Amino acid sequence: MTQATAIGLNVQERDVVDTPLVGAPPIGQVGAVFESPRGPLNVAVRATSLGRCRQVWGGLSKKYKAGYCMRGLFKNAGQYGAVLYGTRITTSAMNAAIAATILGSVVEPFALAPNDDIVIDTDNGGDETATFLATKASVVGNGGTFPTSFAGGETLSFRVEGKQIDVIFTAAAQAINDVLVEINAAGEGFSAKASGGEVQILSDVFGTSSSIEILAGGTALAGLGLTAGTSLGTGNVTNIKKVTVAEVKAIVEAATTALNVLSDGGKVRFTGTQTGVSGEVDIKSGAAVSKLGHVVGTTNGTNTGSAAPTPAFVTLQRSSTDVWTFTAGFLGRQDPGAWANGSVYLFLSANLTDSNKRDLSVRYKEPGSTTAVEVERWTGLDASNVVSVLNNPTQGSEYVVVNIEGGDSGVPDVSSNETALSSGTVGKDAVASPTNSDYEGGLASFNGLDTQVITNFDLDDAMWAGSLESYCAGRADVLGVFQTPQGASIAAIKADFASLRKGKSFIAGYRSYCEVNDGFGGAIKVPVIGHVIGAAYIRKPRSRGDIVHTAPAGKSTFLLDVLSVDDAIYSQPQLKELANDTHINSIVFESKSGFYVKTSRTMSTENKWLSIHVRLLTNHIKVSFQESLGDLEQEGNNPDTRRRLRDSVIDFMEQLDNQNAFEKSGGFGNNVAVVCDESNNPQRTVQQRRMVCDVAYRPAEIAEEVAVNLIQTRDGIQVVDA
Repeated sequence: MTQATAIGLNVQERDVVDTPLVGAPPIGQVGAVFESPRGPLNVAVRATSLGRCRQVWGGLSKKYKAGYCMRGLFKNAGQYGAVLYGTRITTSAMNAAIAATILGSVVEPFALAPNDDIVIDTDNGGDETATFLATKASVVGNGGTFPTSFAGGETLSFRVEGKQIDVIFTAAAQAINDVLVEINAAGEGFSAKASGGEVQILSDVFGTSSSIEILAGGTALAGLGLTAGTSLGTGNVTNIKKVTVAEVKAIVEAATTALNVLSDGGKVRFTGTQTGVSGEVDIKSGAAVSKLGHVVGTTNGTNTGSAAPTPAFVTLQRSSTDVWTFTAGFLGRQDPGAWANGSVYLFLSANLTDSNKRDLSVRYKEPGSTTAVEVERWTGLDASNVVSVLNNPTQGSEYVVVNIEGGDSGVPDVSSNETALSSGTVGKDAVASPTNSDYEGGLASFNGLDTQVITNFDLDDAMWAGSLESYCAGRADVLGVFQTPQGASIAAIKADFASLRKGKSFIAGYRSYCEVNDGFGGAIKVPVIGHVIGAAYIRKPRSRGDIVHTAPAGKSTFLLDVLSVDDAIYSQPQLKELANDTHINSIVFESKSGFYVKTSRTMSTENKWLSIHVRLLTNHIKVSFQESLGDLEQEGNNPDTRRRLRDSVIDFMEQLDNQNAFEKSGGFGNNVAVVCDESNNPQRTVQQRRMVCDVAYRPAEIAEEVAVNLIQTRDGIQVVDA
């Protein structure tokens, strides 16, 4: 008996298992998961403007990154517009009691000074002091003769942190001050001065990496009283001006009994041992406090919180009956959190034509405003229709949902004053962050949606990038875009994200956080991913005529709505290391172009899948076939039908070829081949109720490096007809 392997039209890459496909995603459709002040949980909501984003998920809040990423997305997409399918998530774990914890604001390395200290009382155990120690390497002469009687040409060679300095004295180097001038002029990273009538050479570095090595053989050694040998700096840090979190951890934990020091995105996090509100981290004083990004003060732990955030609500009724309970909500779903407390107001009035019905005014007070403004009005409500009207999933209220107690068939009393929703709680969101699995759960909300790219406005680690790869590879028709951690070095990125590189990858990563206006008179650092998607994946291809295979990089992807971008200055070796060794894409700065996306690579190791535009093109071809060729299902599997399928595919591929999607050498027939005849549809395949069409294509590659060779000639240039 013949068994069907798949029903309907199936378009797939030859080395990918059968994968359900969705409709062709237009340019500018983005899926994102994130935390936000409001919004229904674990459901994708469509927004086509920044104003709509504020309405659905709340305005800007320094607690949440999403609002700033949304602003970056829409501002960089500009006139071309964007469609955001956003999914709010929350943590699913119970909120256990936690110890006191405080995170610094400065990213390593930290510029300290010798003997800087920090005094901390952890969990009321008493003051404890951690001190950062460092001295310079120093060499002092013994028995130097001044004036020197140098005739000129005398030499002194020494190394400073391994870098060799060579001094050739002139005959003018007689007095000790003249000698010091000529030594100091020979290089950088050290200083020479007089000490007790002798020459002293000191490294500029404080710490154990500091070293001065006097090399043997110098003809000026005896006259200066110097001998060959090495002097090392001392202390408990390598370089006091470049202290790492690891060094802070070692020094502070050694000096304290109950304090734990962790690295959190390159910042120092102090955490106590005792859980609950009785635990505390009390930073008392010390010159190192502000340099580590901390402030003097006390932070307490928290007790067990509620299992989940709860929505605000209000009950309107007639005496003890006819109870209508209004809860903060959005299109039939509850909208938990504290956002509606004292912000959403209801006013119930008698309907003008039927006193047995009610009209409802929903009013909203924007953060910072003193007046609630009507945002919705519903008329002619009674027990028979209020639930179906307000809780309608497409046309209902975007501020409340309503519930009627069983058996109540009347209407509540009219309002004498507007009544505010209250008692909404942030619950565990106040102290616990969602886990990777919480964000993974949010990805399911994008199944069946037309999205070109999917991202996360919050997480920036390799675990999330791996989850994103799994989801996108499973769909095989969407590109995942992720962010690397703030302040991470190229070496750290290489180590943390190496496991994500694979033969054919469906994700692309970007380095850097950006600084933006926080909307409250200051600035805030947020992931650059929203800005990148708006500029590179929407504005650039849309401005070029909706060319889906446009490489999302280059100077035309300049970023708007940024004050600065971290790690935007690279040497050529650093750019190559980031691109070749990590496949993470960089954002760079040039004075004439501003900040823009420099490279466009996926995490693929196979060269044919390396470029992002090839992945975008392949996704587009697959889902376009899926959408447009469905009318061939259930048609006869005969030469005429196969010809129709082949011709339809060729027509579509020729349209892409006219947009320069494929290589041009040798013409269309040399770069695109479509086979749908008896050669790949033998009788056995036909009997299995399958029709096969093979499409081979050679995508056009981009120029990642442009080389212009300048050739100077002294023989003249002759131009002749060929």
